[in-house]
Amino acid sequence: MAESAERDSHSAPFQAVLKGAFELHNAGRPAEAERICRSLLRQNPHDRQLLFLWGMVLQSTGRSREARQHLEAAAALHPQSARIYNALGFVHLHLKNPARAAACYERALELGLREANTYYSLGNACHQLGEVERAMRSFQAATALAPQDAATWNNLGKCWQDLNRLEESLAAYDRALALDPQYTLARYGRALSLLTAGRWLEGFREYNHSRRQGIKPRQFPQPAWQGEPIPDRTL
Repeated sequence: MAESAERDSHSAPFQAVLKGAFELHNAGRPAEAERICRSLLRQNPHDRQLLFLWGMVLQSTGRSREARQHLEAAAALHPQSARIYNALGFVHLHLKNPARAAACYERALELGLREANTYYSLGNACHQLGEVERAMRSFQAATALAPQDAATWNNLGKCWQDLNRLEESLAAYDRALALDPQYTLARYGRALSLLTAGRWLEGFREYNHSRRQGIKPRQFPQPAWQGEPIPDRTL
């Protein structure tokens, strides 16, 4: 019976329908993809490509725990699939398990998925773990592959900032803002690096600009300084 199911799962009709489900998922039509997946799962619940797709559909509709279960089953059946591990990394990040996510992304890279998004996601996982230098190296690899991605330059700027390498941080934020002048997070990060470097005038200008764009600063009980002289007092 199992042998028959395996043959059926590789039949032309099965593969054609599965291909259509992948296309629906990629087109942002998860409800339609889900209906097809459920039908195919009744035919063969152990097809690795179907389990991979089903996991991605579940993740795209907010069911991360179920997605992890099916993607892990797919990985067990196809341990050399970089894309399955990449998808698992994404799910683990959503489940707030950055250590497992980082391990999955590393595995995807080992298996040859050396894409900017993989390095970017690994960088995010490492930063959440507090492994800033490792995150920095991942974001550097991502910028080498996708130098026009403002989000990666912003994250690299944050890493440099955390490492107190302020000139590199400012250069990365400048690259992000050159690519996207409306990138408020990059402007806010640049403001913090400028203030940390003691460049007060520039830093407060950037800080106030980012506040006007919607960045919410930390709340303090003390009144905000408006630039007035404060002799014999501490700011």
